Amino acid sequence: MNAMKAIKPKKSRQQGLASIELAISLPFLILMLVIMGELGYLMFQQTSLTKSIENGAMYAAKNTRLGTGLVKIEAQTIQDARNLVIYGSLAGTGNKIIESIEPEDISLSCSYGTKNGFCEKEQGIQTITIQANVNYDPVLGSLFHAVTGYALFPLTLSATSIVVPI
Repeated sequence: MNAMKAIKPKKSRQQGLASIELAISLPFLILMLVIMGELGYLMFQQTSLTKSIENGAMYAAKNTRLGTGLVKIEAQTIQDARNLVIYGSLAGTGNKIIESIEPEDISLSCSYGTKNGFCEKEQGIQTITIQANVNYDPVLGSLFHAVTGYALFPLTLSATSIVVPI
């Protein structure tokens, strides 16, 4: 009759261990997910800045006045190129491509310098350089800054495009 008794399994010491492992590892997994999202946003912002700088540089190259050895970049062309970089349109209206970008962040210069509003071409090929340096505004970093007062990501996005006037 003893052989007929059902054998009851003994309680194991492993019972509940999976939930403890989950409780320990879940914060790290969430942190990794947040970091990957933040890095993806950083790459998206850098790509957006680079593309908008390229568009502004191409616009400036196509809309310069060519003279004998001179390339004239008018104030309106510079303003239009900045609007194109910031807003994606010449009108300078609408949403900014990158929220933290300002007109002061964008510089436009000539390879041989300027004199009386003209880019002088003494020798070689005259180039126009448009550059932007923008403070990166992270998604969760702004939340961290609002709570603690410290900047979590003091990063600067930078893009440069060098073109030859057409």
